[in-house]
Amino acid sequence: MLKTLGLDSLASISARDWLKDKKLDKRFLEAFVDGVSRVNYGQDSSINAFADSVSLAGAGLVGSLYAVKEGNSRVMSGLLASSGAKLRTQSVAAVRRSATSEGGYEVCTLDGQCEVFTSVVVAASLEFANLTLETGLQPTTPRRPYQVTVATFVLAEGLSAQYFGAASGGTVSADTVTTTSNSSIPFNSVAVHGTSGGRKVYKLFSQEVPPERLLNEMFVNVSNEMKQFVWHAYPILSPRPSADWPPFTLHPASSGDQFQRGGVYYANAMETPVSCMETEAIAAKNVALLVLRDLKRRGAAEAVFV
Repeated sequence: MLKTLGLDSLASISARDWLKDKKLDKRFLEAFVDGVSRVNYGQDSSINAFADSVSLAGAGLVGSLYAVKEGNSRVMSGLLASSGAKLRTQSVAAVRRSATSEGGYEVCTLDGQCEVFTSVVVAASLEFANLTLETGLQPTTPRRPYQVTVATFVLAEGLSAQYFGAASGGTVSADTVTTTSNSSIPFNSVAVHGTSGGRKVYKLFSQEVPPERLLNEMFVNVSNEMKQFVWHAYPILSPRPSADWPPFTLHPASSGDQFQRGGVYYANAMETPVSCMETEAIAAKNVALLVLRDLKRRGAAEAVFV
């Protein structure tokens, strides 16, 4: 898909090299580009140029940014409700080719129940999905290493002037602090996420769980109340040749000139060059179009999607 759009070359070069070639000022690269990359991806401008371009767009350099007041998850729940799809919430353990004459694929849940479907769309990173795909359905590309990000939410009066080296005592006026790539800095970024009870809710991104001592040093009058999430947020977005990207179609709906019944598709293939909500929406649409193409080729009048 990126090759068709003429963007695959950006994914095979680092953002740092690409921007240096564009004669970007070194200080801007280190202070702004690296800072934004560390907020969005926990990585500096050594990530590929396509991913960093998306990151910089997310910093407000291009267009406008929007969020759903009740939470961005409402976008997905709203789309699901409007689609009319039948939703099942069982945990899927395995997908394998069906041995029936009609073909298709068996989807088996953790409790051992299996059901045959014409097509299957995997919409989760296979590295963490605990999903067994039969030999022949698995990607042949290398597994992707993922970046661990720790998101810590704390309630505080403000950021400590003493910790951040400000001349005055008390709190600093800034509500957002980004960082350069430096192993001596124990966090990636910190910013105000909201307010509660007259105090600020801060979101701290780091690569390791921050010790209590650090939180007490960074914040003024920090509350004991805290929420923390440790997660594999996105792949390590290093430059990679397109040959190392998993395909959107794991098992083809066609073999040579013969069209088979259905296919296995992988929406998260897009995560190799770039990973964010917006690009995953594009990946999902691409997969939906692939499924639709298969249906049209087979002349299917209707299909049931679960």
